[in-house]
Amino acid sequence: LVLCETGGEARLDMVFNKNATEDIIARNLWGDQDFSLGKPLKFLPCWFRNKHSRMLLVLEKGTYEIDKYDMHVGEDTDFKWSFGIVPEVVNLQMAKFSQRCTRGQDRWTLVTDGGDVYSEIAVNGVGFFGYPINFINGKRFEAAPFVGVMNRWVMGNFTSDPVPVMLYDATNRQFVNIKQEDSYPTVMQFTGEKKFDAQTGKDFVAGESTFTSLGNGVNWVVLKDPNTKKYYVYGIFMGYDEKNEQWFYEEIKGPGLENATQFAFSNNYNHIYYLSNNAIYVFDVDYPDEGARQVLTFPGEEIKVIKFVPFVSNNSWGATDSWQRQRGWRLVVGTTVNGMDESECGIMRTYDTPQDLRNGKFVLHKKHDKLGNIVDITYKEPDKN
Repeated sequence: LVLCETGGEARLDMVFNKNATEDIIARNLWGDQDFSLGKPLKFLPCWFRNKHSRMLLVLEKGTYEIDKYDMHVGEDTDFKWSFGIVPEVVNLQMAKFSQRCTRGQDRWTLVTDGGDVYSEIAVNGVGFFGYPINFINGKRFEAAPFVGVMNRWVMGNFTSDPVPVMLYDATNRQFVNIKQEDSYPTVMQFTGEKKFDAQTGKDFVAGESTFTSLGNGVNWVVLKDPNTKKYYVYGIFMGYDEKNEQWFYEEIKGPGLENATQFAFSNNYNHIYYLSNNAIYVFDVDYPDEGARQVLTFPGEEIKVIKFVPFVSNNSWGATDSWQRQRGWRLVVGTTVNGMDESECGIMRTYDTPQDLRNGKFVLHKKHDKLGNIVDITYKEPDKN
């Protein structure tokens, strides 16, 4: 799915991967609908572990669900109807399902643009939200736009539970989590080797829950020291029985970090990408002393989106280690061509990325042009099992 903006209105383009080599492109799917969407901001894909996944659309006017059958957006899909006490508008920054959070059940957690957190058990992908829970010992904190979950497929009920949901407390600058038996978050605790304190004292920059080909998933978080202005990456593995481990902690070094506007986190390697001054850089966490290096630029174009999209539900709809799952391992880049009409200025590219950044090459996998003025890009997984 390619979210675009044309004349101040949201536009949806779609690239359907028919098979490994053939694609079908549909442009401006919302062109004939009467409902005015206004300015688009981003997608919020909420992947469920077998089916009932949801795709949310964040607009300036509020948050809506994209209907999974005909892709329409309207008053009937306004996300405010998911609240017990219906608010006037819902403005979300982040939303995710967490797998097997509460004895095999899944939890849906939201973070609003005001830093409030809502979290409820989702039955068959449906949850109704009550009251904000971003309080520790009765004191409110503002949550960063991040929800950390375990992106690992679990077959059967033989594995011990539960797995918490991770948040970042931007007020007190610390990692917190929602445990199975708790109604409110608590400061995160870790087992194993200690690399950092949960109370980091640093400001949130970016974060993502990844999913690797091995079936594991690391939660990456980038923080900035408010005093030294240095950037640090935290790699947290969220385990069963609420046993969380600190896997990585390194200072990110590289050119243009102070001007970075986006970060992207590889699903297969310990690589952190960032966008700065219209160029893409990558930092290898396994070789931190080497610093980040510039890997991609597009003369005559403006880079709008860089990301990796984890395929969370792939086991449920039959994906194997083939062309289907490999899409989640590729770097997705969205650009717009300078001076071209916004109705056809967008280009989406996908790249196979090397594990060895010193000697490997970035290989262009596919390129699709004549898309709209790109705002965001994501994959929509099939909703079946």
